[in-house]
Amino acid sequence: MRTIPAATAALLTAVTLGCGFLAQSAARTIDARSALAATRIGLVLVVVGTVVAAAGAAGRSVPVAFGAAALLGAGYGFVLLSGLQEVQRIAAPEHLAGLTAVFYSLTYAGFLLPMLLSALTGAAGYPVLLLVVAGVQAVCLGLVWAGAHRVRRSPRERTAVP
Repeated sequence: MRTIPAATAALLTAVTLGCGFLAQSAARTIDARSALAATRIGLVLVVVGTVVAAAGAAGRSVPVAFGAAALLGAGYGFVLLSGLQEVQRIAAPEHLAGLTAVFYSLTYAGFLLPMLLSALTGAAGYPVLLLVVAGVQAVCLGLVWAGAHRVRRSPRERTAVP
């Protein structure tokens, strides 16, 4: 197995974070206009990014990995911003800080996924494991899509998270 140099890994991280940061502005605008639209867009980006990552892992392609990093970063930006917006929308003022802390705790628990996938590589390779993850993400997208019609927002609730 070929090792990716540290500079390439650092650049992949920078692309992911940069795309996530840039996507948040678009997500804020979209989220203010349509209930859960930013969440749905983010989840689509994450599903597609994970499938691209699986293809990159199968072909051991660094350029494909950069495409996956951009898609996953943008998806992360959309989902993070829209998730915070939903927390702000549903939480009573006295519970906002606590619910935001729970949201961040669950979000950052997701950073354990690469370690879990690494531990499971004896059972299946990364491409297969990533496709399983994409399947779980697609189920989540379906659930959000099905429930999105129930969310209605008042103009007061459309304010952006600072």
